[in-house]
Parts: sequence; C-alpha cells; structure tokens
Amino acid sequence: MSNVLDFDYAPQSDLIENRRVWLNISQEGKSDIEFLREEELLSGLQISSRSYKPITCYQITAKGKELVKRVNRKEKEAVHESVYMRGSRELLRAVWDGNSYWLESASGYRRKSTITDTEDVSYVSSAYVPQCLRYGGRPTLSNAHRAHESAVNTNQIRDELDEVITLNSVSIIVAEYIPFGANQIVQLNNNVGSTERVQGGFISPAVDDDSGGTSMEMSPELTSVDILDYTLTNHINFEAEIRFQEDHGGGRAKRASHN
Repeated sequence: MSNVLDFDYAPQSDLIENRRVWLNISQEGKSDIEFLREEELLSGLQISSRSYKPITCYQITAKGKELVKRVNRKEKEAVHESVYMRGSRELLRAVWDGNSYWLESASGYRRKSTITDTEDVSYVSSAYVPQCLRYGGRPTLSNAHRAHESAVNTNQIRDELDEVITLNSVSIIVAEYIPFGANQIVQLNNNVGSTERVQGGFISPAVDDDSGGTSMEMSPELTSVDILDYTLTNHINFEAEIRFQEDHGGGRAKRASHN
C-alpha cells in the first residue's frame, strides 16, 4: 500500500484474534514470496495461533542475504522508507489494536496502516441457484435492468488499474461446503422465518441489548430475505437483497442466493 512494489491487491476476509476482518491482500505478493522460498532465499516456519489457525513465519536465508547485497541503493532506500521510521534505521513493527494495524517504533512513533482500508466499487448482481438444487418455488429474479446504477457512482480505487475486462452473460457460483445437521437446518429456517405465514423480511446483525425496552434504533442498511423454497430439516433456498452505502455517496446493491 506504500506503492514501493507494483503489486495489485484486493480485499480478502481473514480471521484476526477470532474476529473476521477485511484486509488488502496481494496474490502477486504471495506468489513472489513462494517463489523466494522455492529459490531458498527465504525459509518458512509453520506455527499455530491461539485460535489454532496455521501461520507461516518467514526469515531471510544466507543465500538471500548475499542476493540483497546486489540490490542497487535506490531500490533499497524505497523499501527502507516503508519499513523504517522516517529519518532513521528504527524498524517499524505491525501492532493490532483490535480494529486496525499500526506501524510502531520502539521510540513511540506510530502511523496507521492502510491494509484494512478496503476500497468500494459500485456493482449490481443477481441471484443464481442451479435448477438441480431447486425444489419448486418461483425463479430467481434478475437485476439486469439495474446495471446502469453501478456506473453513475464514483469508485474509491486508489491503485492505478492497467487491465480492463468486459464480460457478458456471466453466471458465477460462490459455494462452500459446511456440514449441517438437521437441527441446524431447522434453526436456520426458523431464524429467517421460513415457517412463518409471511416468510422472510429484513434481517440485521444488530443485537438487542435492551430486551425490556420498547424501541430499537439501527442503520437502514438492512438485508431483505425472500424465501424461494425449503424443507424444514433438509434445505433452504432464498434470495437476499443486500444494500449498503459507500463512503462517498455511491451505493451497492446485489441479490445473493443461498442453498
């Protein structure tokens, strides 16, 4: 994010101290690290975090140190400006405060890392559930008529993009296998209102801290759930219309489908 290395990046969900966080991750950078390991310029140490998540630590090898000596001074200084405190050779270390990463030195200097500042891009998508997974109910809806909405808002991309890809009539399935038992499926159907006379509705992750109160205030950026079909103990197909506001006036809307 300091523009020292010309790597593309994209937001990726990761787990930090048992909290789900969006981080700007460069797949190109990860690939280059693996290449350095293959060439025996870096060594890796596999450890586990307190939440039993596997972590790889890296250390430069003697062969890698010899190669670094051949790097020209200009390129070295560009890297030094991002990893050292300005005007010194005091190495910065990454510190997580529960919400963000900070780059701190032993002398008290600190600056906030932008790794958690993910960029928003307006988009419109439609739900898609393969027919082989359907058990009656209405077809999924299309948002094709709303595609123009994604073009009228400004995006927040800070990187210089050098690739443009145009696709037409694309169906993408994002799937994950999670083994659920019958009890979990029953609870899920109850939580989203499948068994109610009027199915679905709005869903919010907010927790009611005042169960004895008579009112609750929350963000209008809610998720609307529409049940397509279900069986109480085996499955549920539903559409979820997710709407939330961007920081600079743009908006995003999508229809997500789940099975």
